[in-house]
Amino acid sequence: MKRANLTILAGVYVAALAMEAKAVPIILSWSDSGSDVAITNGVTTQRENAKGYNGNPGSVVLFGEDVPAYEDRTHQYNGPRFTSAGVLTNTVPAAAGDVTQGLPAYLVGGEYMSTMQSNRDNATYRMLVTVGPAVNAYLLIDNRVGEATANPQNPPTLGSGGVGTMPWVADEGWTVVNTGLSPNGQPDFVGVDEGATITDFNTRPTTTTGLGVGPGVDVQNWYTIYKKSFPAGSVITLKEQNFAGINMYGAVFTEAAVPEPASLLGLSAVVMLGMARRRRA
Repeated sequence: MKRANLTILAGVYVAALAMEAKAVPIILSWSDSGSDVAITNGVTTQRENAKGYNGNPGSVVLFGEDVPAYEDRTHQYNGPRFTSAGVLTNTVPAAAGDVTQGLPAYLVGGEYMSTMQSNRDNATYRMLVTVGPAVNAYLLIDNRVGEATANPQNPPTLGSGGVGTMPWVADEGWTVVNTGLSPNGQPDFVGVDEGATITDFNTRPTTTTGLGVGPGVDVQNWYTIYKKSFPAGSVITLKEQNFAGINMYGAVFTEAAVPEPASLLGLSAVVMLGMARRRRA
């Protein structure tokens, strides 16, 4: 192998390692329409930040236990808890035999969007999210959506073919996620710990009334997870929920093509083999 070719190959390997180590933003920009008016010091929709809005400097909050869900509420995301019979439960205290799960691992660490909970019944609401890399996008939809008699323990009743509640979910190719995490063949769920309504965004971090800590603690309701994959550079349009009296949906985005350690080891082996052959030549 010529020295120039070997140098190029080694450079590719180093670049791959650098890409693995570099934190690349998933969500590049966002906007919305059809929203209610923002609360004091707040915005209507954002990539969830601890500080700053709409791309201004701030600490991006990654999806995980006890992270905030809404701009105008103190609600938080948490892992669910099941009875020994496999039914979602929020009984206090937990009963003997209850099984508490953490949030699904494929969501943890993703970037996510938060909007106003009050946008839940806005028929013209739209959220546009521009992503950099190819992504797996996840909708977290309140189990009570579309049901005349709400049943929070079962998945929502969504429409299709342009008819019913949130028909765009099925019509645009979003599918229920079922990885076997939930018992009895049920889909994957996340829980929501419902806190308080706020009128000033700056009070959200310090308003902790009614909030528990950790999975399965003080969870009031549950969301079913839906997934769709998008190519790099996509502008993803999320539409209305238009169903009053419950929680607005959430959206989480994770990178679809993250180099696996095995692939880097394989590339390393190729480089090392090339070096060995060069020395023997």
